Amino acid sequence: MTTGDQYAPVAPAGAARRARLLEVLDGVNGRWGGRTLRYLAEGGAGGQTWRMRRERLSPAYTTRWEELPGVG
Repeated sequence: MTTGDQYAPVAPAGAARRARLLEVLDGVNGRWGGRTLRYLAEGGAGGQTWRMRRERLSPAYTTRWEELPGVG
């Protein structure tokens, strides 16, 4: 799905796709309990706020390229 104005008019194909998505969300939430699936904009689980883990963060992570962690 694309982001944007949720109240903007939707093309018929987009409206059908949105309706199907809502059916799936309602079906999953009905089967496994409300709020099993939800929109990201609703926030984190249980009211907890997201926090970045910083145990490997360099004190100079914004100024020294050689201290950026590598992959592989």
